[in-house]
Amino acid sequence: LYDGVPELLDALDRNGIPWGIVTNKFEVLTHPILEAAGLSDRASCVVCGDTLSSKKPDPAPVLLACETIGTEPGHTVFAGDDLRDIEAGKAAGTQTAAIHYGYGSHELTGPPVEGSYPIHRPADLVGLLHRID
Repeated sequence: LYDGVPELLDALDRNGIPWGIVTNKFEVLTHPILEAAGLSDRASCVVCGDTLSSKKPDPAPVLLACETIGTEPGHTVFAGDDLRDIEAGKAAGTQTAAIHYGYGSHELTGPPVEGSYPIHRPADLVGLLHRID
């Protein structure tokens, strides 16, 4: 996990804020990664690239995550490090946070992605949640 992510997840858990994972990776790859990181039992939902017939940037996986967690898309922040994440979150009607670190973040290093909150470190996301709640 990136520096600061364990603290971010602990803060979400302490504050009773459910969180989930939406990834384009297939389940066979995702679950061992989550197990190794100690996240299997912590996420409120995990939606993988083969959970549905469509994957990001289609909004369906994000909408399934919202439904599973029990939150309305308009009251959800969807954070991602790839342009497909931001497109999926916007199409689903969530507020989006553009992660400027991580695997796909090279796509998000330019000017802020329109309509998204820029996140440069995990603690920024906690601050964002307090501002928009």
